Amino acid sequence: MIEIQDATLAELTRALVERFAPERIILFGSRARGDHHPDRWWTC
Repeated sequence: MIEIQDATLAELTRALVERFAPERIILFGSRARGDHHPDRWWTC
């Protein structure tokens, strides 16, 4: 399991796992690469 540093990402992950019990969650884009800008909004 990967440790989650971002509080928003941790909460979203917790909610997804609690509601849907997925086998995995795949994150992509700047958040996955680790080069996101903290002042930018999440896109879904």
